[in-house]
Amino acid sequence: MLIMSLTDKLSSFKDRLKDIKIIVLGDPVIDRFSVVEPEGISREAPIPAMNIKKEYFRLGASYNAVKTLLDLSVKPVYITAVGSDPEGQHFIDQVKKELSDAEIAVDEKKMTDSVYRVYSNGYLLLWAEKSNRKNLSKEAESSLIKRFMRRVDEADAVIVSDHARGIMSKRIKDAVVLAAKEKKIPLVINGRPENAHLYAGADYLRMNKDDAQKLTGISPMNSTSYRNMALKLSSLSRTENVLITWLEEGFYGLRGETFFKVEPVSFRPANVRGIGDVIVSAFAVFLALGFSFEEAAKLSYYTSVITAEGNKSEIFEKLMQFVLEKERK
Repeated sequence: MLIMSLTDKLSSFKDRLKDIKIIVLGDPVIDRFSVVEPEGISREAPIPAMNIKKEYFRLGASYNAVKTLLDLSVKPVYITAVGSDPEGQHFIDQVKKELSDAEIAVDEKKMTDSVYRVYSNGYLLLWAEKSNRKNLSKEAESSLIKRFMRRVDEADAVIVSDHARGIMSKRIKDAVVLAAKEKKIPLVINGRPENAHLYAGADYLRMNKDDAQKLTGISPMNSTSYRNMALKLSSLSRTENVLITWLEEGFYGLRGETFFKVEPVSFRPANVRGIGDVIVSAFAVFLALGFSFEEAAKLSYYTSVITAEGNKSEIFEKLMQFVLEKERK
């Protein structure tokens, strides 16, 4: 029996990417950035007076998964909920520029989360957040579930990008799990430790090393401790398959009782903000294409390394070259 290399499998699936649809359901955040330069001392207090040289906005949190899918030439179906505030309208306006068919509910009782960062000479000076992290109202939950059910028949996989900002609830989780199982498509959760009790029934749970340690109380010292961490994470979240990630140390996966490691590679990260959503979006794409858990974990690791190095165009081509070079060694 001929066994295809990972490079050959990637090549054979390349033309299918444009036909893949992935639902991303998760928390919205607006990231606001200011780049400043000092211009003396303030006359109101003994602090530096700063002059704003540049300001810009980005859509963050779950939208990082959407952006990665677009970079991979995969069609995202984005489902989220914002508040009825100016930030919420700004979020809707920006999303609609890229995804005219995005499903965005409006919750009259919720604030749209935003994070403000101030940089000078490449250093972060200030990090401020506007958020109340309230759960959605029952009306907004119903709207979100209705939107999800209307689009799930199109999907080849579902990502829940949970940033613990109010979108995830037991009611929403139950609806998503049931629909994904009925359609027999993979459900991947990008999880947070405070919401682990909401993940039961999901097919795959991804959590970074620090959050997994916080939830399980196990310090990752070696492969044995990572395996114990994965087993406890699986037990606490009631998800059979878990993926613990850390770019510098590689990925650790647990599929039932089978434990494996994706070996780390040497790289120079330019930006790791939102890397968790990069990982789960790539992981879901490769599962949807028919790759095994282990293969999808390895390919999502390589994709996240490529992205962290600042490469966001022609990612699939770069990935095939990356894998080919690894297989030649």
